[in-house]
Amino acid sequence: MKKKYILCGAIALFVIAAIAICIWYFSPKTFLKNTNANDVTSISVFNGSTGKSFVIENTDEIRYIVENIQGIEMKRDNISSNYNGFSFSLTLKNVDGKTIDSFIVNSDDTIRDDPFFYRCDGGLCYDFLKSLEEYYTPNEDKALRVYMFRDSEKLMKPSFILYENGTFQMTFAAESSYIGIGTYTLEDGRLTLKTDDGSYTYCFDSVGNTYVFDAEASSDMVWFSDMPDGCVFE
Repeated sequence: MKKKYILCGAIALFVIAAIAICIWYFSPKTFLKNTNANDVTSISVFNGSTGKSFVIENTDEIRYIVENIQGIEMKRDNISSNYNGFSFSLTLKNVDGKTIDSFIVNSDDTIRDDPFFYRCDGGLCYDFLKSLEEYYTPNEDKALRVYMFRDSEKLMKPSFILYENGTFQMTFAAESSYIGIGTYTLEDGRLTLKTDDGSYTYCFDSVGNTYVFDAEASSDMVWFSDMPDGCVFE
């Protein structure tokens, strides 16, 4: 009889837990729900589709983005962790430079916040972000290619862009607002990125159509990214 009560209790706990998980999963989520737009002093944006990045500091633009996202209820959808591509990665920071929140606006009806995609019926500020990208990054030199560390476990994966004019742009992680900008050389299969401020150098070896990171020959500072020696950018 005692074993029967224990078994019934275990089944009851399992059912309660299952119900709680279902309620949590299917409950709508509002991003930036407890965020005051006045507390956001900057939004760092990186477009994983174009490789362009920019920082929004205009208070009206910040307010529009925050209030737009706050005004839309999202529902959990598919698992996002195994997907490499993304659109606008947003990192909101306060006056002290601390991150308030970070997530990805993938389209006008999808937000990615690993490990889930979140969907709505549309209306997210995706087109507004596209227009800001055109405004803040005008007449950029033609990019040869975007290389990304696709095996990174970070929300925003480390990547760099090589431009035809011999310049590069490198982003590291959503936790850091630092963007490496400078010139590059490619000699005997060794790609060397040197930042314009003269502070950092990052070296890679060409292997097929990829570049393999040489941590020993590079600067120690990787700006909160998870770039181990030998990681592959492709």
